[in-house]
Amino acid sequence: MRYFLWAAVVVGAVASLGVRFAHERMPSATFWQDHAGVLMTCIILTAVVPGLQAAVVEYGERKRRKRSERGESVRELLGGGLAKLVEDTGIDWKRAGLNAFLVEGVFRKRQVRLARVKLTPYPQASGVRWTKGKGVIGRCWATHRFVMHDLREAFSPFYEADRATWAALSSEVRFGLSFDEFQRTRDLYGVVAAVAILDPKKPGKYLGCVSLDTPRDSAEGIDRKRVEEDLGAVAVTIGLLIAGQS
Repeated sequence: MRYFLWAAVVVGAVASLGVRFAHERMPSATFWQDHAGVLMTCIILTAVVPGLQAAVVEYGERKRRKRSERGESVRELLGGGLAKLVEDTGIDWKRAGLNAFLVEGVFRKRQVRLARVKLTPYPQASGVRWTKGKGVIGRCWATHRFVMHDLREAFSPFYEADRATWAALSSEVRFGLSFDEFQRTRDLYGVVAAVAILDPKKPGKYLGCVSLDTPRDSAEGIDRKRVEEDLGAVAVTIGLLIAGQS
């Protein structure tokens, strides 16, 4: 949408210049007589583009409001889900986080966080572009299955790895992360788990995921089955919510 708006601005500017040049007979009156079709196109675009720009801006604003409202609804569901996880697994409710990611984009799809519930601000967002196969949530996207890993165990053998050593590892071992992304995230998390949000109207269609993350110094041995059940219940509810709003 952003690129479309920029394109409309450029087209409108070029059309306005064309009309102005024709009015001032630049480069010559004969040129515009021979290119009457071009002039007519410029006149039409000059009239149409401003209205089109306004419509695009309004569409973007409606989309932003809808996303904000959806985020608030999802945040409430995540709050209930986190409370259930704390009750069932004993994780530290003050430091664990529950997140909802949705797939966004057309040509360069990635998972973008829609909502988060966590009482402490740490860790901050990593800034990683979460594409299919990247990280625990990217692996959930690739498989449509429940994924859970203790990243302390997964990453500890490679803390001293240099760029070349990291690049030589398989994508599976690296969780699809580049060396810079690994450096940025390796000290942030302990256990991370994710369950797919699937479209109830289109079986098998992946919409995003619900993920749990705990800090690096959190307790070990979290009940895997309980985590899968509780995250799954939240993911199903969010899928129904999104389907109802579509």
